[in-house]
Amino acid sequence: MSSTDKEVRVFTAPGGTVYAMECETSLGRLGVADLGNEKYRVRLEANSSEAAALALINEPNLAKWSQPKLDNYRYSLEVQGTNKASNGKWPSEVKMALLLAKRALGVSIQDAPPVEAQAKDLARALTALRRRDMSKSHPEAPSWRSKFVMDQLIYLRAAKQHVHHGQKPVQIGPYIVRPGAGLDLIWEDLETVDVLVNLAGERGIPGDYLKDFESIDYELVDFGGIPADWEEFLKVQILPVLKVGKLIMPFCEGGHGRTGTFLASLIAIVEADVEDPIAAIRERYCDRAVETLEQAEAIFALTGKPVPAKYMFGPERLIR
Repeated sequence: MSSTDKEVRVFTAPGGTVYAMECETSLGRLGVADLGNEKYRVRLEANSSEAAALALINEPNLAKWSQPKLDNYRYSLEVQGTNKASNGKWPSEVKMALLLAKRALGVSIQDAPPVEAQAKDLARALTALRRRDMSKSHPEAPSWRSKFVMDQLIYLRAAKQHVHHGQKPVQIGPYIVRPGAGLDLIWEDLETVDVLVNLAGERGIPGDYLKDFESIDYELVDFGGIPADWEEFLKVQILPVLKVGKLIMPFCEGGHGRTGTFLASLIAIVEADVEDPIAAIRERYCDRAVETLEQAEAIFALTGKPVPAKYMFGPERLIR
Protein backbone atom coordinates (compact mmCIF):
# COMPACT_ATOMS: atom_id res chain seq x y z
CA MET A 1 0.00 0.00 0.00
CA SER A 2 1.54 3.28 -1.04
CA SER A 3 2.27 5.90 1.54
CA THR A 4 -0.14 8.75 2.05
CA ASP A 5 -0.16 11.98 3.94
CA LYS A 6 -1.93 10.25 6.83
CA GLU A 7 -0.13 7.92 9.21
CA VAL A 8 -1.10 4.30 8.57
CA ARG A 9 -2.14 2.41 11.71
CA VAL A 10 -0.94 -1.17 11.87
CA PHE A 11 -1.13 -4.22 14.11
CA THR A 12 0.99 -7.35 14.18
CA ALA A 13 -0.43 -10.88 14.29
CA PRO A 14 1.16 -13.52 16.56
CA GLY A 15 2.94 -15.01 13.53
CA GLY A 16 4.64 -11.69 12.80
CA THR A 17 2.56 -10.55 9.82
CA VAL A 18 1.92 -6.81 9.86
CA TYR A 19 -1.59 -5.64 8.96
CA ALA A 20 -2.69 -2.17 7.93
CA MET A 21 -5.64 -1.28 10.15
CA GLU A 22 -8.87 -0.70 8.24
CA CYS A 23 -11.25 -0.20 11.13
CA GLU A 24 -11.75 -0.97 14.80
CA THR A 25 -15.08 -1.21 16.65
CA SER A 26 -16.25 -2.42 20.02
CA LEU A 27 -16.42 -5.93 18.52
CA GLY A 28 -12.86 -6.14 17.19
CA ARG A 29 -10.42 -4.93 14.56
CA LEU A 30 -9.86 -5.46 10.85
CA GLY A 31 -6.71 -5.24 8.78
CA VAL A 32 -5.08 -6.16 5.48
CA ALA A 33 -1.57 -7.53 4.84
CA ASP A 34 0.15 -7.31 1.45
CA LEU A 35 1.82 -10.71 1.04
CA GLY A 36 3.47 -9.87 -2.31
CA ASN A 37 2.86 -11.32 -5.77
CA GLU A 38 -0.62 -9.75 -5.77
CA LYS A 39 -1.68 -11.78 -2.74
CA TYR A 40 -3.35 -10.23 0.27
CA ARG A 41 -4.71 -11.47 3.57
CA VAL A 42 -7.74 -9.85 5.21
CA ARG A 43 -7.87 -10.49 8.96
CA LEU A 44 -10.69 -9.93 11.46
CA GLU A 45 -9.91 -10.27 15.17
CA ALA A 46 -12.93 -10.30 17.50
CA ASN A 47 -12.47 -9.12 21.09
CA SER A 48 -14.28 -12.03 22.77
CA SER A 49 -16.42 -15.09 22.17
CA GLU A 50 -19.54 -12.90 22.51
CA ALA A 51 -18.16 -10.43 19.95
CA ALA A 52 -17.32 -13.30 17.58
CA ALA A 53 -20.87 -14.65 17.91
CA LEU A 54 -22.29 -11.23 17.13
CA ALA A 55 -19.97 -10.85 14.12
CA LEU A 56 -21.28 -14.13 12.71
CA ILE A 57 -24.87 -12.97 13.26
CA ASN A 58 -24.09 -9.70 11.47
CA GLU A 59 -22.45 -11.50 8.55
CA PRO A 60 -22.95 -15.31 8.36
CA ASN A 61 -20.51 -15.59 5.42
CA LEU A 62 -17.71 -14.92 7.88
CA ALA A 63 -18.03 -18.60 8.86
CA LYS A 64 -16.48 -19.49 5.49
CA TRP A 65 -13.21 -17.73 6.37
CA SER A 66 -10.39 -19.75 7.90
CA GLN A 67 -9.72 -19.86 11.63
CA PRO A 68 -6.17 -20.89 12.66
CA LYS A 69 -7.58 -21.95 16.04
CA LEU A 70 -11.24 -22.37 16.85
CA ASP A 71 -10.90 -20.70 20.25
CA ASN A 72 -9.09 -17.48 19.31
CA TYR A 73 -11.91 -15.60 17.53
CA ARG A 74 -9.70 -14.71 14.54
CA TYR A 75 -10.84 -15.02 10.95
CA SER A 76 -8.74 -14.55 7.80
CA LEU A 77 -9.21 -14.73 4.04
CA GLU A 78 -6.45 -14.78 1.43
CA VAL A 79 -7.31 -12.86 -1.72
CA GLN A 80 -5.65 -12.73 -5.13
CA GLY A 81 -5.89 -9.05 -6.04
CA THR A 82 -5.14 -8.11 -9.64
CA ASN A 83 -7.31 -5.02 -10.08
CA LYS A 84 -5.34 -2.56 -7.99
CA ALA A 85 -6.47 1.03 -8.20
CA SER A 86 -4.13 3.58 -9.71
CA ASN A 87 -4.21 5.65 -6.52
CA GLY A 88 -2.63 2.83 -4.52
CA LYS A 89 -5.79 1.74 -2.70
CA TRP A 90 -6.63 -1.93 -2.23
CA PRO A 91 -7.62 -4.03 -5.26
CA SER A 92 -11.35 -4.47 -5.83
CA GLU A 93 -11.16 -8.12 -4.70
CA VAL A 94 -9.77 -6.99 -1.34
CA LYS A 95 -12.39 -4.26 -1.05
CA MET A 96 -15.15 -6.84 -1.41
CA ALA A 97 -13.68 -8.91 1.44
CA LEU A 98 -13.34 -5.78 3.56
CA LEU A 99 -16.97 -4.88 2.94
CA LEU A 100 -18.07 -8.28 4.27
CA ALA A 101 -15.77 -8.03 7.31
CA LYS A 102 -16.92 -4.51 8.12
CA ARG A 103 -20.53 -5.66 8.15
CA ALA A 104 -19.48 -8.39 10.59
CA LEU A 105 -17.98 -5.74 12.87
CA GLY A 106 -21.17 -3.67 12.76
CA VAL A 107 -19.98 -1.06 10.26
CA SER A 108 -22.27 -0.04 7.42
CA ILE A 109 -21.21 0.60 3.83
CA GLN A 110 -20.86 4.28 4.77
CA ASP A 111 -18.57 3.33 7.67
CA ALA A 112 -21.18 4.46 10.20
CA PRO A 113 -21.85 2.40 13.34
CA PRO A 114 -25.29 0.78 13.54
CA VAL A 115 -28.05 2.97 14.91
CA GLU A 116 -28.47 2.36 18.64
CA ALA A 117 -32.23 2.49 18.26
CA GLN A 118 -32.11 -0.63 16.09
CA ALA A 119 -30.58 -2.64 18.92
CA LYS A 120 -33.11 -1.21 21.38
CA ASP A 121 -35.95 -2.24 19.09
CA LEU A 122 -34.47 -5.74 18.97
CA ALA A 123 -34.30 -5.79 22.78
CA ARG A 124 -37.98 -4.91 23.04
CA ALA A 125 -38.98 -7.51 20.46
CA LEU A 126 -36.97 -10.18 22.26
CA THR A 127 -38.92 -9.70 25.48
CA ALA A 128 -41.88 -11.55 24.00
CA LEU A 129 -39.63 -14.31 22.66
CA ARG A 130 -37.91 -14.77 26.02
CA ARG A 131 -41.25 -14.98 27.82
CA ARG A 132 -42.35 -17.58 25.29
CA ASP A 133 -39.21 -19.56 26.06
CA MET A 134 -40.13 -19.56 29.75
CA SER A 135 -43.37 -21.38 29.01
CA LYS A 136 -41.73 -24.17 26.99
CA SER A 137 -39.24 -26.90 27.74
CA HIS A 138 -36.34 -27.29 25.37
CA PRO A 139 -34.40 -30.47 24.63
CA GLU A 140 -31.04 -28.74 24.86
CA ALA A 141 -31.08 -28.77 28.68
CA PRO A 142 -29.51 -27.62 30.95
CA SER A 143 -30.44 -24.38 29.19
CA TRP A 144 -34.11 -23.36 29.22
CA ARG A 145 -33.48 -21.12 26.21
CA SER A 146 -34.13 -21.91 22.58
CA LYS A 147 -31.04 -21.55 20.39
CA PHE A 148 -32.50 -18.54 18.57
CA VAL A 149 -33.09 -16.58 21.77
CA MET A 150 -29.66 -17.61 23.10
CA ASP A 151 -28.05 -16.17 19.95
CA GLN A 152 -29.97 -12.91 20.30
CA LEU A 153 -29.09 -12.57 24.00
CA ILE A 154 -25.43 -12.88 23.04
CA TYR A 155 -26.03 -10.16 20.44
CA LEU A 156 -27.54 -7.81 23.03
CA ARG A 157 -24.68 -8.40 25.46
CA ALA A 158 -22.04 -7.72 22.83
CA ALA A 159 -23.94 -4.59 21.77
CA LYS A 160 -24.01 -3.50 25.42
CA GLN A 161 -27.77 -3.04 25.41
CA HIS A 162 -30.01 -2.95 28.47
CA VAL A 163 -29.62 -6.44 29.90
CA HIS A 164 -29.20 -7.68 33.48
CA HIS A 165 -27.23 -10.91 33.37
CA GLY A 166 -25.84 -10.91 36.88
CA GLN A 167 -22.33 -9.81 35.98
CA LYS A 168 -22.52 -6.23 37.29
CA PRO A 169 -21.43 -6.05 40.95
CA VAL A 170 -23.51 -3.74 43.14
CA GLN A 171 -22.06 -2.52 46.43
CA ILE A 172 -24.47 -2.51 49.39
CA GLY A 173 -22.73 -1.62 52.62
CA PRO A 174 -19.80 -4.06 53.01
CA TYR A 175 -21.41 -6.59 50.65
CA ILE A 176 -21.31 -7.21 46.91
CA VAL A 177 -24.51 -8.37 45.21
CA ARG A 178 -24.87 -9.41 41.56
CA PRO A 179 -28.51 -8.79 40.51
CA GLY A 180 -30.05 -10.24 37.37
CA ALA A 181 -33.24 -10.65 35.36
CA GLY A 182 -34.83 -13.98 34.58
CA LEU A 183 -35.46 -12.79 31.02
CA ASP A 184 -31.74 -12.09 30.48
CA LEU A 185 -30.02 -14.91 32.37
CA ILE A 186 -28.52 -18.03 30.84
CA TRP A 187 -27.25 -21.16 32.56
CA GLU A 188 -23.64 -20.03 32.71
CA ASP A 189 -24.62 -16.87 34.60
CA LEU A 190 -26.08 -18.92 37.44
CA GLU A 191 -22.79 -20.69 38.01
CA THR A 192 -20.95 -17.44 38.82
CA VAL A 193 -22.55 -16.89 42.26
CA ASP A 194 -23.04 -18.88 45.47
CA VAL A 195 -26.76 -18.36 46.13
CA LEU A 196 -29.67 -17.49 43.85
CA VAL A 197 -32.57 -15.45 45.24
CA ASN A 198 -35.64 -16.03 43.09
CA LEU A 199 -38.21 -13.26 43.55
CA ALA A 200 -40.49 -14.27 40.65
CA GLY A 201 -41.21 -17.97 41.07
CA GLU A 202 -41.56 -19.97 37.86
CA ARG A 203 -41.60 -16.76 35.81
CA GLY A 204 -38.10 -15.96 37.02
CA ILE A 205 -36.41 -19.23 36.10
CA PRO A 206 -38.25 -22.55 35.85
CA GLY A 207 -37.79 -24.43 39.14
CA ASP A 208 -36.42 -27.58 37.50
CA TYR A 209 -33.35 -25.62 36.47
CA LEU A 210 -32.65 -24.36 40.00
CA LYS A 211 -32.49 -27.75 41.70
CA ASP A 212 -28.71 -28.00 41.22
CA PHE A 213 -28.07 -24.60 42.83
CA GLU A 214 -28.34 -23.23 46.33
CA SER A 215 -31.34 -20.95 46.13
CA ILE A 216 -33.76 -18.95 48.27
CA ASP A 217 -37.31 -18.51 47.01
CA TYR A 218 -39.47 -15.56 47.99
CA GLU A 219 -42.02 -14.83 45.30
CA LEU A 220 -43.29 -11.28 44.96
CA VAL A 221 -46.23 -10.21 42.79
CA ASP A 222 -45.15 -8.32 39.67
CA PHE A 223 -46.16 -4.66 40.07
CA GLY A 224 -47.73 -5.69 43.37
CA GLY A 225 -47.36 -5.06 47.08
CA ILE A 226 -44.77 -6.37 49.53
CA PRO A 227 -45.74 -8.96 52.21
CA ALA A 228 -45.74 -8.01 55.88
CA ASP A 229 -42.81 -10.33 56.68
CA TRP A 230 -40.50 -8.61 54.16
CA GLU A 231 -38.15 -7.15 56.78
CA GLU A 232 -37.97 -10.48 58.60
CA PHE A 233 -37.14 -12.28 55.34
CA LEU A 234 -34.27 -9.91 54.61
CA LYS A 235 -32.83 -10.02 58.13
CA VAL A 236 -33.30 -13.76 58.77
CA GLN A 237 -32.69 -15.31 55.37
CA ILE A 238 -30.57 -12.85 53.39
CA LEU A 239 -28.26 -10.96 55.73
CA PRO A 240 -26.82 -14.13 57.36
CA VAL A 241 -25.88 -15.40 53.88
CA LEU A 242 -24.13 -12.13 53.06
CA LYS A 243 -22.34 -12.02 56.42
CA VAL A 244 -20.63 -15.37 55.82
CA GLY A 245 -19.22 -14.01 52.56
CA LYS A 246 -21.47 -15.71 50.02
CA LEU A 247 -22.17 -13.97 46.72
CA ILE A 248 -25.88 -13.77 45.93
CA MET A 249 -27.82 -13.10 42.73
CA PRO A 250 -31.33 -11.73 43.33
CA PHE A 251 -33.52 -11.78 40.23
CA CYS A 252 -37.13 -11.39 39.18
CA GLU A 253 -38.40 -11.36 35.61
CA GLY A 254 -37.21 -8.06 34.16
CA GLY A 255 -34.71 -7.11 36.90
CA HIS A 256 -36.36 -3.78 37.75
CA GLY A 257 -39.34 -3.69 40.13
CA ARG A 258 -38.93 -6.64 42.46
CA THR A 259 -35.15 -6.87 42.14
CA GLY A 260 -34.83 -3.11 42.60
CA THR A 261 -37.05 -3.31 45.69
CA PHE A 262 -34.87 -6.09 47.13
CA LEU A 263 -31.69 -4.07 46.60
CA ALA A 264 -33.11 -0.77 47.86
CA SER A 265 -34.51 -2.54 50.92
CA LEU A 266 -31.08 -3.94 51.73
CA ILE A 267 -29.64 -0.44 51.46
CA ALA A 268 -32.33 0.82 53.84
CA ILE A 269 -31.32 -1.82 56.40
CA VAL A 270 -27.54 -1.86 55.97
CA GLU A 271 -26.84 1.80 55.16
CA ALA A 272 -28.86 3.80 57.67
CA ASP A 273 -27.19 7.05 56.59
CA VAL A 274 -28.62 6.87 53.05
CA GLU A 275 -31.55 9.29 52.80
CA ASP A 276 -33.09 7.82 49.65
CA PRO A 277 -32.46 4.10 49.02
CA ILE A 278 -34.34 4.22 45.69
CA ALA A 279 -32.18 7.02 44.31
CA ALA A 280 -29.10 5.16 45.59
CA ILE A 281 -29.93 1.88 43.86
CA ARG A 282 -30.89 3.66 40.64
CA GLU A 283 -27.45 5.23 40.60
CA ARG A 284 -25.57 2.04 41.48
CA TYR A 285 -27.59 -0.49 39.49
CA CYS A 286 -30.27 0.68 37.05
CA ASP A 287 -32.31 3.86 36.61
CA ARG A 288 -35.45 1.73 36.18
CA ALA A 289 -35.15 0.07 39.59
CA VAL A 290 -38.35 0.13 41.72
CA GLU A 291 -41.58 0.58 39.78
CA THR A 292 -44.55 1.00 42.12
CA LEU A 293 -45.54 3.21 44.99
CA GLU A 294 -46.29 0.11 47.08
CA GLN A 295 -42.70 -1.03 46.59
CA ALA A 296 -41.45 2.41 47.62
CA GLU A 297 -43.66 2.35 50.73
CA ALA A 298 -42.14 -0.97 51.80
CA ILE A 299 -38.62 0.37 51.25
CA PHE A 300 -39.12 3.59 53.20
CA ALA A 301 -40.95 1.74 55.97
CA LEU A 302 -37.57 0.14 56.72
CA THR A 303 -36.07 3.62 57.21
CA GLY A 304 -38.93 4.88 59.38
CA LYS A 305 -39.49 7.76 56.94
CA PRO A 306 -42.33 8.65 54.58
CA VAL A 307 -42.01 8.20 50.84
CA PRO A 308 -40.62 11.41 49.30
CA ALA A 309 -43.19 13.46 47.38
CA LYS A 310 -41.20 13.13 44.14
CA TYR A 311 -42.22 9.46 43.93
CA MET A 312 -45.90 10.40 44.20
CA PHE A 313 -45.97 13.46 41.91
CA GLY A 314 -43.98 14.75 38.97
CA PRO A 315 -41.67 13.06 36.45
CA GLU A 316 -40.38 10.47 38.93
CA ARG A 317 -43.88 9.45 40.00
CA LEU A 318 -44.23 5.70 40.58
CA ILE A 319 -47.31 3.77 39.49
CA ARG A 320 -49.88 2.75 42.10
